[in-house]
Amino acid sequence: MSQKEDSYSDDDLHLHAGYIVVTALVVALLVLVAYLWRFGGMPISDQTGSWGEFGDYFGGVMNPIIGLATVFLVFITFTLQRRELRASLAELKRSNQSAAVQSFEQSLFAWLGNYHSLVGAIEWNDTAGRAALRTMFSNWIRADFRADRGDYATDAARIEGFEVILERALEQHEDIFSENRSSLDAPLRTLFRLVSWIDEHKDLNLREKWHYVALVRAQLSWIELIFLFYNALGPRGEKFAKLYNKYAILDNLAVGADPLIDEAAIIVARIHDGEINDPIPSLKALKPTAFASLLARRALGLPEG
Repeated sequence: MSQKEDSYSDDDLHLHAGYIVVTALVVALLVLVAYLWRFGGMPISDQTGSWGEFGDYFGGVMNPIIGLATVFLVFITFTLQRRELRASLAELKRSNQSAAVQSFEQSLFAWLGNYHSLVGAIEWNDTAGRAALRTMFSNWIRADFRADRGDYATDAARIEGFEVILERALEQHEDIFSENRSSLDAPLRTLFRLVSWIDEHKDLNLREKWHYVALVRAQLSWIELIFLFYNALGPRGEKFAKLYNKYAILDNLAVGADPLIDEAAIIVARIHDGEINDPIPSLKALKPTAFASLLARRALGLPEG
């Protein structure tokens, strides 16, 4: 539909149609009045030829006018019908989109609920769920590297010491994971599939994908994020790490929750900024965007905030 057609409202078009009909009737009346004024004094003829001449006169004058009026009326009718069709299609599209969004969100929250159920089913040393994860972390990983962490004379020594402690923590994480694979593997795979599903969804734009991943991210506790961090540093978590970087999965990890991760975030940023020339192999999968929503949004071209 042209911009000129859109400049008229439906009421305007109905009004114009009325004007056309009234104009045609007025013209017909004027033609009849003109005929009566000129020939009104003559008796009504009983000859078919005279009536034929009158018909030719009236039709010859009115047919072009009626034809032109008909063209305008057909155009107005077509325009109104096209608008109604377009409005119906737009409403149908909105309804379909609303149904699609509702279906998507139902699947999302059902999937997220399944993930929480799997986390709740984790058991270790008479604890379950997130408490079990906290116990694993406190008894197996955290105490060990906290005992070795200290101040170093040089920056290089500090980084070297960090690498040693990180490798030890990763070994212990692998021991924990191997011992509890049946309960730890399913939540990780479920969460990875959930975020991947959002990321690959063809009916979502980038802003919507960010929104839904942020909803998922908000459901993760600090202890879950700690396990996600360690999972990303090994071959098992390489694919998921790409999504960490894209959607700032570790953004809600509070400073101080794990001093080793705090140090890792600083070193990842320094590697990215070129302050450290020799990248640490264990951290190669992570970028600063994994730890900061602001940086991730900028990288995706999304508005800040």
